[in-house]
Amino acid sequence: MHKINKNQLLEIMKKILSFKLLITFALMIFAVSCKETNKPEKIAVQKVTVSPTTKTLIVGEDFTIKATVEPSNATNKEVKWQSDASDVASVDDNGKVKAIKAGTATVTVTTVDGSKTASCVITVSETATNVTGVTVAPTTRTLGVGEEFTIVATVEPSNATNKEVKWQSDASDVASVDANGKVKAIKAGTATITVTTVDGNKTATCRVTVEEKGSDITLLTNKGVIIEDFTADWCGPCYQGMKNIQILLKSFDDDRVMLVCHHLNDNFNKNQIIESVALAKAYKVTHIPSCMINRTKVYGTFTFNPLDLTFAIIKKQLEAQTSVHIGMKTSYNESSKELKIEVAGNLLSELPKARLNVYLVQDSIIAYQNGGGSNYAHRYALRKVLSQDGVWGDQLGITVGRFSKTYTYTIPDKIGKFATELNKMYVVAFVAEHHSNTEMKNNIVHNTVIKKVK
Repeated sequence: MHKINKNQLLEIMKKILSFKLLITFALMIFAVSCKETNKPEKIAVQKVTVSPTTKTLIVGEDFTIKATVEPSNATNKEVKWQSDASDVASVDDNGKVKAIKAGTATVTVTTVDGSKTASCVITVSETATNVTGVTVAPTTRTLGVGEEFTIVATVEPSNATNKEVKWQSDASDVASVDANGKVKAIKAGTATITVTTVDGNKTATCRVTVEEKGSDITLLTNKGVIIEDFTADWCGPCYQGMKNIQILLKSFDDDRVMLVCHHLNDNFNKNQIIESVALAKAYKVTHIPSCMINRTKVYGTFTFNPLDLTFAIIKKQLEAQTSVHIGMKTSYNESSKELKIEVAGNLLSELPKARLNVYLVQDSIIAYQNGGGSNYAHRYALRKVLSQDGVWGDQLGITVGRFSKTYTYTIPDKIGKFATELNKMYVVAFVAEHHSNTEMKNNIVHNTVIKKVK
């Protein structure tokens, strides 16, 4: 037997240790290489849109609907197509539609991820009815920079097979227009917006004038609310009704919610403010307290007890869209005591019956009130109607577009029994409809603004 000396034994042990280390290292590499790499996070589909959303075809024709999945980097953009009337219009896996027979069909695209949907309504005709013309409304419009409106195009005849139109601006740097006829004012100038029918190339135009907004009058583009309260200083229940109104006004803390108090046959109004009396008569105010909001129906009537006014009723009016933008500035000359009021606005749609009302009100007049004592603070009492054309206000001189009106009034030391205090006086201006005293349902207030006298 061959004996192994000490040095040889150490050398063998070194080789064994090196081999073990090598094996361990190889196993570590293998483990790392086999470790699953981090997969990228899935980006979910948010929505899908189609273009066009409507299409008219003749039997035998075909076209392809374009589907756009959002966001653009969604992980899975697969979609499926389906027609709810495949015997009228069929659709293949690529969104290609073929007209089979006369009728209507809705073609729907659905995303595989998230089941988001969008639809295109297909109208199929046996034969074509040619377009004979197109009109637009309005044909002229004036806008301030940054304002928008939509031109409505009407294709004739109403049963034309292909009612598709295209829009174009001859000065898109002044006023741009999108595929739906929505115009946006970019800078001061004029632009002609032309609509052209795909069938027959019939055209109509709208002339758009863009003006720079006055730097001193900012238009209120969301909706203001006017609460009109019919009251009297001898009326005990009026005290409680006003208490509820004041609680609600504090809840909003918003100058978009305005109050005007129409006093009837009391120390504030011995019939010198005839507009309040006429308004009460027109709205059939048979008892007080009564109030109305934006001259719209609440609880089935225009006027109701102010104790029944709620936060929700006011909030609903504030959230409603408005077709009128309005702004105002006031200036007062202390030496002449002349108040000058400038009101500007924009009618976003045709409103031939719209009128401008301008009220001068005074807040916190200290006087007697039944239920409130001799030192009661009467809130926002109407002191003078400054619009000149009666209870329903002044005509604007336009039916759509921008308007402006200027009023002057020399404020006396007293109005009726009460001294005028400039630091408590406000001007309320509002645009309201007036059709007739027998069509009160249409006499709504479109928008309102308030400014302190200064």
